[in-house]
Amino acid sequence: MTPTLRHPLVLVHGLCGFDRLFLCRRPMKEYFPGLRESLEANGVRVLIPRLSPTASVAVRAVELKKYLRREVGKMPVHLVGHSMGGLDARYAV
Repeated sequence: MTPTLRHPLVLVHGLCGFDRLFLCRRPMKEYFPGLRESLEANGVRVLIPRLSPTASVAVRAVELKKYLRREVGKMPVHLVGHSMGGLDARYAV
């Protein structure tokens, strides 16, 4: 199957967010439940950064930019932010 998106999709969590919560090393809760699996099953590369849960937008945007540079370099990405994650993504751009 041909991927539906050429570039990675980055899901940015909101205030007090997380990528996954673990209990005894077992994943118990996801911030975007089922979304990653569904998109990856359709050939989309999905990235979910772990940003500081309560830092300012400016700080979280810097963390997001560092994460993106480390994971994809200068490759274009699709940014999708939930709540404060949307502000972080816009500030980073």
